[in-house]
Amino acid sequence: MKNLMTYPSKDSIAQESDTHMIHLGCGSLWITRCFEDDKLDHILISGGKGGECRALIGRTVGQLITALLRCGIEPSTVSAMLAGSCCPEGTWHDGKHYESCMDYLSSLLTDRR
Repeated sequence: MKNLMTYPSKDSIAQESDTHMIHLGCGSLWITRCFEDDKLDHILISGGKGGECRALIGRTVGQLITALLRCGIEPSTVSAMLAGSCCPEGTWHDGKHYESCMDYLSSLLTDRR
């Protein structure tokens, strides 16, 4: 889904972004990808209620991925680290099975929109 929202970049220039939502057994997860110069720059992850462990983990994973991207690590390398991560609540989304929210996130890191 195309998102018209923009986020400030590290250089204070507006960025293009898109947001994806997936329903999992433990609830919904929203992942926003932000691009700078048509390259993935950072990830925002939200899900759960404020104060819940899932919300904290999502925020932290998003910050770690952003740090890796900004240090020059390729999205495909980060994707390979997350791919295939399993949990008891895998799901189907857009005709594809994902083993976990991290497995879904992995696919978004390598998807070229």
